[in-house]
Amino acid sequence: MDFEAKPGEIVLVAGKSGSGKTTLLRILAGLAGLYGLEVEGSATCSSRDLAGGGGLELAAYVPQEPWYSLASPYVAVELAQLGLGPGEAGEQLARVGLRGKLYSSTLSLSAGQAERLSLLVAVLANRRLILVDEVSSYLDTAERLRARSLLVELASQGRIVLVVDHYLGLWSKVASKVVVLENGRSRVYGSPEETPLYRAFLGLHEKKWKPPVRGGRVLLRASNLWYRYPDTSWVVRGVSLEAGAGDIVWLRGPSGAGKSTLLKLLAGIYRPSRGRVERRAPAQYVPENPLLYLTEPTVGEELGGAAWLAERLGLDPSKPIGVLSSGERRRLAIGSAYLHSALEGEGEALLFLDEPTVGLDPWSAEKVLSILGELAGKGAGIVVASHAPEIGLAATKTLEVA
Repeated sequence: MDFEAKPGEIVLVAGKSGSGKTTLLRILAGLAGLYGLEVEGSATCSSRDLAGGGGLELAAYVPQEPWYSLASPYVAVELAQLGLGPGEAGEQLARVGLRGKLYSSTLSLSAGQAERLSLLVAVLANRRLILVDEVSSYLDTAERLRARSLLVELASQGRIVLVVDHYLGLWSKVASKVVVLENGRSRVYGSPEETPLYRAFLGLHEKKWKPPVRGGRVLLRASNLWYRYPDTSWVVRGVSLEAGAGDIVWLRGPSGAGKSTLLKLLAGIYRPSRGRVERRAPAQYVPENPLLYLTEPTVGEELGGAAWLAERLGLDPSKPIGVLSSGERRRLAIGSAYLHSALEGEGEALLFLDEPTVGLDPWSAEKVLSILGELAGKGAGIVVASHAPEIGLAATKTLEVA
């Protein structure tokens, strides 16, 4: 692949899930050796060999998975390593919507909050090259715009910014070019609107994904749920909802509002501080980190030898889990949950999914929506916690979590 980026430019990197976007950023960050990547050709910045290790000194890298991005147990310690005292650290946290989180444990942060903190650390690192993988994955619309503004500010200071993102429209009139990867090669476009990915995303939103109304029996009932973590204020406050056979319930709300916590309560992972949850069918829960769900070493084994499902998901049955991209792992986890739900529930089942379309291109998101609709059509009750607007295309009910 070939492309150039100049100081002051924002370059958007796009492509199908598994096309090599994350691999490219890892190489530019100087991490090729860590991941055992063999690099041919050259990647330079300020006459430094990025692939040969120069990226470790020149680049600030924000990985796609926020749970891998933070090194300290507390937010204050994470920022203290950059030389920030409590006062300045508090001011900087406000820039990314994390006011009041200075003394929070990093483990208590939601995925979106951890992503924003990781982005802030990259901003404050004062590096020449900024590499951000799936910057908008776990963020709501307001936080996506805030993150974009931060990166635009960095570019205006003469930094080079490379951003991987499937939400191409967010970068219209901001990105100077778009590098689309496919089959190990790249093609450069002048704007997001020119790319096949952008047209596919528009096509995704033009289709009808809602399952037919079934009016099935209630499979999930939650009554007046309250929950808080130790030494914190209430995260979930008085929530009640029902999901019937054939329902797809969308839990929607700002980053850090408690969507993932509520999903864990409904799935039985957490026990409510107050209130009650009734589940009347076998349940499967897929967390936002798909590696916490997958149990087998290869795609084929995880899917129990169901080659038809691997093909439907666009996955190679022989591939080890460890070499899959984040988006491929997510599709695999959902496929595995689909298989278990269909078998164990015999039609009626409960499926709880946290951010099922994060890091997915429009075609992969279409596969996920299709599977959800098929399961709902067979009588499953599905609850999805997500920021992604495409979930609303399939949802039969929406609950605002604030």
